[in-house]
Parts: sequence; structure tokens; C-alpha cells
Amino acid sequence: MPRLFERLRGGSLAHKILLINGLVVLICGLLALWLMLSNQHRLARAQWLSSAHLTTSVVAQGLSDALAAKRPTEVRALLNSLLVRPQVRGAAVFGAHGNLLFSSGQGLEFPQTRSVQGQEAVMSDLLEAHASLTTNGRNLGTLVIRADEYGLYRAVIDDAYPLLVMAGSGLVMLMLMIWMLIPMAMRRLGQLADVMGAVTRDANYDVRAPVKGTDETAQLARAFNSMLDQIQIREGKLREELSERRKAQQQTAYVANHDFVTGLPNRRFFTEAIGHSLEKIKQGGENIGVVIVDIDNFKRINDSFGHQAGDRILAEVGSRLRQKLRSADLVCRLGGNQFAVLLGSAASAPQATDLGERALQAILKPFVLEGREVELGASAGIALALKDSTPEELLRNAEAALHDAKASGKGSVRLFRPYMIDRVKQRLSLEQALKTALEQETFTLHYQPQVGAKTQKLLGVEALIRWRHPKLGEIPPAQFIPLAEETGIIVPLGAWVLRQACADAHAWQSQGLSGVGVAVNVSARQFHEPGFVETVLATLRQTRLNGSLLELELTESMLLDRNGLHIAELAALREQGVSFAIDDFGTGYSSLSVLKHFSLQRLKIDRGFVKNIPYESDDVAIASAVIAMGHKMGLEVVAEGVETQSQYEYLKDQACDRIQGYLFSKPLPLEELLAKYAVRGAEPEHQGEQREPKLVFSR
Repeated sequence: MPRLFERLRGGSLAHKILLINGLVVLICGLLALWLMLSNQHRLARAQWLSSAHLTTSVVAQGLSDALAAKRPTEVRALLNSLLVRPQVRGAAVFGAHGNLLFSSGQGLEFPQTRSVQGQEAVMSDLLEAHASLTTNGRNLGTLVIRADEYGLYRAVIDDAYPLLVMAGSGLVMLMLMIWMLIPMAMRRLGQLADVMGAVTRDANYDVRAPVKGTDETAQLARAFNSMLDQIQIREGKLREELSERRKAQQQTAYVANHDFVTGLPNRRFFTEAIGHSLEKIKQGGENIGVVIVDIDNFKRINDSFGHQAGDRILAEVGSRLRQKLRSADLVCRLGGNQFAVLLGSAASAPQATDLGERALQAILKPFVLEGREVELGASAGIALALKDSTPEELLRNAEAALHDAKASGKGSVRLFRPYMIDRVKQRLSLEQALKTALEQETFTLHYQPQVGAKTQKLLGVEALIRWRHPKLGEIPPAQFIPLAEETGIIVPLGAWVLRQACADAHAWQSQGLSGVGVAVNVSARQFHEPGFVETVLATLRQTRLNGSLLELELTESMLLDRNGLHIAELAALREQGVSFAIDDFGTGYSSLSVLKHFSLQRLKIDRGFVKNIPYESDDVAIASAVIAMGHKMGLEVVAEGVETQSQYEYLKDQACDRIQGYLFSKPLPLEELLAKYAVRGAEPEHQGEQREPKLVFSR
């Protein structure tokens, strides 16, 4: 039995349903058969008792007469006649006192006495019927006949046999029909189970269960298919979400490791790449090197053409470096105008230097901006790796070599040497000292006179900053001004120079230099600083200097960048009498329309064009052209760096308006300026014409 139940548990659903239905049909059939036979038996017994009662009543009359006449033979004959009736197995006559008088039967024994009275009785498996024997009112005894219950059962079964055969055949047919219909009904459930198995096993949500009809199985299949549809929809959304999340992660990783402007790897990615390469060196790989390339004077591009144009230049530089260098070299942008190259195999200093030169050559080719060619220069520093180097040390050494290259005049390549670290430290020390000097205001101003070319009379002065370090002594502006520009100190430093120059100019108006103005050189960073105009106006108010005595010297590149400061804002300074001059004219990217829009008063010829006058024909031609153009535009022309008499004579002959240079005076402290010119008296050529000493940060 346990094995049977075990098989049932492990069998198919069809087998289980078939077995259950078979058992139910069998039990119901047996129960119906039992009920039918029981009912037939009850009816047969009632019928027999009724028939036996009639028979005994009829026979009892004859027996009464035979007993009264004392004819025993007739009595026995009558008893034997009863035995021929169906199911009767015995007959007996009991006396009035219950004693057995006569009996006849087929293997059936009657008791000698009888105490039970009644018409009929059921005795175990025997049926009994009796009748009283009387004559003339006298009780002679009792006639008793008995029938076999088993015989009655057999008679019932014999009578019901055809019906039993038919019922059994019906049950068999019913079982056959169930056996045939259940697999048919279960086939679709099996198909549904197969689909479920395929989905579970293969995670294939494209399969569908067949749907036929409208019964429960079809409804189940339809619901299952609908569930698969929902799973597919959600799976599609999940895949899309995961894809978008993966793309976002990839984009985040890309942004975190690449430069937005050039698309090149950034400093973070570059540092990690150096680390991986250094690990390979420790395992016997080839030596590597790092080249840092810095574009010289790149700020002029931003100032002249705008930052978008500068970004295009940076992207082009990155593209050129990748094309110029080897495929094994990794190019990245460190930030600003600095690029770096990880040399994949730089076993020797000459090879690394050659690759550095190739990087510079890629930048020297002219760029095209707004239809004009723009030339850029660059400097490069190289550091070769050692087995115990770290990425930070390698980058630091390359940066030290770069600083050395820029200090040597730019446009060069330097291979790192240990002494360069000391120079970097000195530069950091100088930067800190510069901040301290600004806080303590230990700078001083010297003023270089500008005289009339024809009269040689003082017309104005240019303010020049000087710095005497307590330990290092006099530090040239060419050394600390570029550092101030790089670090941003130039903005507060320029504001101090403007304030001090205006204060000095106001003071000397009452000390013998009445009407002499001061020219202050403005750096590009200061010029584009938010609030620059307000700073100038506030300085004029604080120092009480008349605006007509202040001239601001700008560069050509600063005027070309319309994004930093609008012409309308400069008009506020013009309303206060402030004038403007273009310094070092001819060295930048100029535009005549810009000169016109900015309402300039003066052009200054760069000292580079004055140096070789009158012997260099190109410089002579440029100087003459600038003077002629300036006069045509109604501008005064100032020549800087005049140191010889021949230079002066030529410029005077070309009708240059003002002369500035060591031929007439070096830059002087305020006391010496007053001592030299106040005694003679200042006689400006034109009223209000001279007004601006200028602060030059680079000389």
C-alpha cells in the first residue's frame, strides 16, 4: 500500500484523475448494486411471506381435518406437498401444547417444542410462516413452514442477473469513456505544462500556450499567456532601464576620465595610466617618459577671439598631437593650456627629447581662426621614469622641466634634471613672497617720462612697478609679473598700482607737474574682471584725481574679446575723461574696426619695432605705417624704447607725437621725477593732453 501511494504521488495528473474517477465509479456502482439487491431481497422476502401465509391458510384446513380424523398419512402427504414450493425447506405440525407432532424437510430439523406464537417470524437465516389448525372451534395445533434465506438471495440474484450484466457493462463502458476523455482533457494541460517548463528552463518568454475553446483550461492558458505578455513588457522596460543606467554609468565614467573640450583623457586618467605603466616597468617592461606641453601666451587667444575659439584651438592641438606622435603614446589634457603625453617606450633621453620636439612641431603649424592664420608657440618638459618612481613624482619632475623651459625663453624642450626641483621651490617661495608683499604693500612705483617729439617737453608719465625683496633684493618685473598673472595676484596688484598711481598724480599736480597725467598698464585678467569699471571710478573718487589725467593702456587682444567688457561700459570711463591707449601696437591681433569702436586716443609702437630703426628696413616700414595710420585715425602715436639719437631723429622726422625711452629718462621714483621736472616746470603741448602714467608689468 505505501508503494502504491508513492507511485500515485509520483504519477502524472492524468493517471491520478483516472484512478480517482475509476475508484469513485466502482464504489458508486457497488453501492448501487448493493442497494438494488437489498431492495430486491426485501421485496422477495415480503412476497414469499405473503405467499406462504396464503399457502399455510389453505393447507391448514386440510391438515385440521386430517388431524381431527387422525389420518397421519394424509398429514404427511400435505406436509410434503408444501416442500415443492420455492425456497421451502421444511414443514411441521405442532400440537396445541407446542409439542412436535409431524415434520417434513430437506435436512432441516425442527425443535420438539415450540413456544413462539405469531403469524410469522424471522429466525437467523431462515424465514418462517405458520397458521393455526382448528376444527369446530377447537385448537388442534400450528402449521409451520420454513424457507432458506440463502435460497431467497440466490433467487433474487438469478432474477437480477441480466440487470447485473447490463450494469457491469455500463460501468466498464463508463470507465473506458473516462479513460479516453481524461487524456484528451489533460492534453492541453500537458501543453500548458510544457510551455511553463520551457519558460522556467530556458527563460524564453516568447513562447505561448495554445488556446482552444472557452473552458477552464483555455482560460488558464489565456491567463498564462497574458502573464507572459506582462513579463515581457516589464522585462523590456527593465532592459531599457538597465541599458540607460549602463549608458549613464559609462558616460559618468567617461566624463570623470576625459576632458570635455578635447575628448582626451584627463589628469585623473593620465595619472592612473602612469601608475599602470610603472608597474610594468617593475616587472621588466620598457621604460616610459612623460612630456608636459604648455601653449605659450594662450590667454591672448581667449582675450582676442573668445573662449569658444580658444576651445576650438585646444581641440585642434589635441588632434594634432595624436596624429604627430606614435600610437603607443597616450595624449591627455591636464587642464588649461597644458597637455601631457605618456611615452609608451622612451628608453633614452634623446628619444624622449625627439618626441617632445615632435609635439612642439605639431603646435607650431598655424591655426585658422575667423579667416586668419594664428601662430602659437609652446614649451615642453620631459621626465623619464625610474623603477621606484611614482606617478606624482613623474608629473612633478616633468612640470619642473616645463618651468625651466618657459624660464629659458619659451619655445624649447627641457629634460628633467634634479636641480630643476630647486627652481620650482624657489618659484613657490617667490609666489608666497609676492602675496606677502601685496599684503604689506612693499611695492613701489617708478615713472618714465613721455616727452614731445618736437619740443622734448614732458607730456605725461608711465607708471612702472618695482619690487625690492628683503633678502633677494631688486626683482625684475619680468620675473614676478608673469607669476602674478598665472596665480591671479595680478588683479589685486593691478588695483594697488592704479590706486597708488592716481594718488601720486593728484599729489604732483600741486608740486610743479600740473596737467601731467599718468598712464597705467591694465592686464587682460584685470580688464575682464567683473566690476573693473566700478573699480576705476571708485579709485578716481578716492584719490580725487581728475579723470582727464588718467590713461589706461590696453593690448590689442583685450579689445578683440567683446565678451569680457562691453564698449558701453567703457563709455562710463570716457564720460569721466579717462582716455585709452593701445600698448605694444602691432604685436597682437588687431582690427581697425575695434580701434574705431573703442574711441582710443593713442597708439604705442612696440619697442621691438623701434630697436633697429633706422637700420632695419622692415622695422622702419612698420613704424612709418603705424604713425601714418594713427594720424589718419586721429590718434597720437607714442614710440617706446627709444634709446639712441638716430632712433629719435627718425621718429621725429616721421611726425611721431611722443617719445618714451632711456634716451630721455629711465623710470624714476616720484621724488626724482619731481626733482628733475618740477624744477623746470611742466609745459604740456596741449591742454589736458598728457594725463596718464602707465603701469607696465613686464619691463
